[in-house]
Amino acid sequence: AYFPAFARLVELRGVVVGQDGRWLADELKRQGIDDEEAAAALREHGLSSVEETSLVVLEGDGSLSVVPRAGSTFRRQRRVRFVKR
Repeated sequence: AYFPAFARLVELRGVVVGQDGRWLADELKRQGIDDEEAAAALREHGLSSVEETSLVVLEGDGSLSVVPRAGSTFRRQRRVRFVKR
């Protein structure tokens, strides 16, 4: 059986933690995201500062989605792993 009310309760929703080039400090704290995690998410999206973003969302799966500002150069960084031989 399908219970719509229960489905809405357990549905994972995104939470805005950054908007218009600034972090929403209260929301970051409420969600347990520290400065290092926030900075790492920006680097993963090829951005160096929150000022380059228009929106940052904590997704239901725990990942941070980053939308760059219009005119910002979005650079997806390649992950290169160096192996000692």
